Amino acid sequence: MPAIEGGVKYLLRGLVFIVYFPIQLLFRLIYFLWFYLMIKPLTWIWEKIFLPIFQLISDYLLYPFWKYMIRLPIQWVWRQVLFPVIREVLLPLCLFCWNYLIYPFVYYIIYYPLYFLWKHILLWLYTEVLLPVLRFSEVILKWMWLHIIYRPLHFLWMKCVYPPIKWLCSEIIRPTIQWFRKVFS
Repeated sequence: MPAIEGGVKYLLRGLVFIVYFPIQLLFRLIYFLWFYLMIKPLTWIWEKIFLPIFQLISDYLLYPFWKYMIRLPIQWVWRQVLFPVIREVLLPLCLFCWNYLIYPFVYYIIYYPLYFLWKHILLWLYTEVLLPVLRFSEVILKWMWLHIIYRPLHFLWMKCVYPPIKWLCSEIIRPTIQWFRKVFS
C-alpha cells in the first residue's frame, strides 16, 4: 500500500508540474517584458522629458495665469465690492428679517402650538398608552421568539440535521483528509 501511495503522490506531483510550469513561465516572461521593456524606459522618458515640460508649463504659464487673471481680480472684487455690500446691507437686512419676521412667526405660530400639543395631549398618550403597550409587546415578542421560532428550530437542528452532518464528518470526510495527508506527506 505505501508503494501505491508513493506512486500516486509522485504521479500527482508530475501532473501538477506539467500544468503549472507553462503558466508560471508565461507569467514570468510577461512580467520581465513589462517591467524591463515598458516600465523602465517609460519612467525614464517621463522623468527626463515630460515632467520638466509639464513643470515649465505649470510654473511659467498656468500659475501666473491663475494668479493674475483669476485669483487677484476675484480677491479684489471680494474685498472692494462684495464684502462691504454683505457687511453693510445684507447682514442688517438678514438680522432684521430674523428678529422681526422669521423668529416671531416660528416662535408664536409653530413652537407654542406644538409645545401645547405635546405637553397636554401627546405626552399623556405617550406615557399612559404607548409606553405600556411597547413594554408588553416586547415581552410578547420575546416569548414568541423563544417558544415559536428558536426552540423548534433548535430541536430540528439537534435531532434531524446535526447528527447526519456529524456522522458524515467523522466517518467520511476526516478519514479522507487523513488519507490525503498521508499520501502527500
